[in-house]
Amino acid sequence: MKILNKLTNKHLLMNKKRTVVTIIGILLSTALMCGIGLLISSFREYSIQDTISYSGDYFLKVENFKMEDVEKIKSNAKISNYYTKKIASYFPLRETSDDTYGVYAKMMGVTENYFQTLLLEEGSFPTQEGEIVLTQNSARALKVKVGDTISLNLGGLTLEEETFEDNGYIPYDVHFIEREKVSYKVVGILKKDQLTYEKWYDQGYAFKIDKETGSTSLYLKTKKPKDIFKIEKELKNEDDSLKFSYNDSLLSLYGVSKYSNVMGTMAKVMSIILGLISIGCIIVIYNSFAISVMERKKQFGLFASIGATKVQLK
Repeated sequence: MKILNKLTNKHLLMNKKRTVVTIIGILLSTALMCGIGLLISSFREYSIQDTISYSGDYFLKVENFKMEDVEKIKSNAKISNYYTKKIASYFPLRETSDDTYGVYAKMMGVTENYFQTLLLEEGSFPTQEGEIVLTQNSARALKVKVGDTISLNLGGLTLEEETFEDNGYIPYDVHFIEREKVSYKVVGILKKDQLTYEKWYDQGYAFKIDKETGSTSLYLKTKKPKDIFKIEKELKNEDDSLKFSYNDSLLSLYGVSKYSNVMGTMAKVMSIILGLISIGCIIVIYNSFAISVMERKKQFGLFASIGATKVQLK
């Protein structure tokens, strides 16, 4: 049956262009579908990272949380990451400010996990008491560099003779009340513009490891985003004095929030678009194969007429 091979080779040579066009069509169709999937995935990942940069890498914020109960958080298998953060005190950053803000800076007390959310320009993060890391604005105003030891006047702020309620930025007309003078070693300096209020209002920050007891703000992230609601319920049952707030911007990108109906609509629209593109690609590929199959059927009939067996045809 050498005639079988001869006719097959002749058929392939006669239809080189169609074969090449079919292969190119399959490649382009596959690339289109995969490309759209990668585009959506990349855009979602970019949105997540951008949201984390301005709103934080957490799902749930718990206020008035007791530092003594952190061990319970560590042992919870549903939680993937956590950190605590609070304003430990304030300190003078510069004597005067050319604009409305920037005279005083915040000394933040955090757990070591919080440093995972920050980027260093140089140096390292604090590992023990007596060490701090500064933002570039703070280091420039205090005229210090990595390795220097500085003495800071720590204290509180009042506004119109009442304790200052910090909601992010520090206005120019607050009054500083000095409480103590503490020396710190500067072990690192952060990259620029990582903290929202530093970027907007030229404020300064310093970070130290929080070893104190008392209340703090706890930030939680779970392995499965939906589990964050279970965690809130558990904590609420243990202590009804806790205050909770969700990072809805980040949760919505994972499809878990009170705006889940919007995410569901977006998912349906995206499914329809991908479905239409997939149908178009399938039709293109199917037509190419259908034409070849019809011609091959004629050839198979010719093979059968000259004595080809079913096995040989297969």
